[in-house]
Amino acid sequence: MPTEMKEFPNDVLLMLATSGDHDARSECVVRDIMAVDGVSWDDAQPQMRAIVSASQQGMGLAKLPYRMAIGTVFVGGLATFPLCFHLDTVCWFDDAFVTTDHPEAKDLETWLEVGSWSWNWMEPPLGQLSFFLLTLQYVRSQMQNIGLKPYTEWLCNRRGESLHAKFPQYNKRVLKEFAHTSFTA
Repeated sequence: MPTEMKEFPNDVLLMLATSGDHDARSECVVRDIMAVDGVSWDDAQPQMRAIVSASQQGMGLAKLPYRMAIGTVFVGGLATFPLCFHLDTVCWFDDAFVTTDHPEAKDLETWLEVGSWSWNWMEPPLGQLSFFLLTLQYVRSQMQNIGLKPYTEWLCNRRGESLHAKFPQYNKRVLKEFAHTSFTA
């Protein structure tokens, strides 16, 4: 039984590559190098390393918007807890931005009572933000349904085109698929 990608027959390798397996797509690139350059698997490795290196160029900058969005949403999500349930934070936020009347002290004795008060002004922005995120998901889904490419798909295609421009002797489809899973791997 084969245990490494280089041991799989072409038909199995192509099935795995088609399903998005990055290791299988990498092996497809190696086999394309072997066929085009007329070299052995071992002799194809330096060229494969060059392709991997080229596919990784600028990856930090390309992924920066995603990392910033992840961090911002995570911090923003965590901030909602004290903004809804922590009395001192809720009082500060109310004084600075909302300016509603504070309830009597007996109505703010538990975190649930604080949440009941703060929810009066926290619910509209949280609900609106949640709805906006839901509409963005819907728009992305509909874009994909009609063949429009959201940013990630566009970026992966662009990286694949760039990789093929650097290594035009190799199969364009194989390099583009490799670049796509390089971005998400």
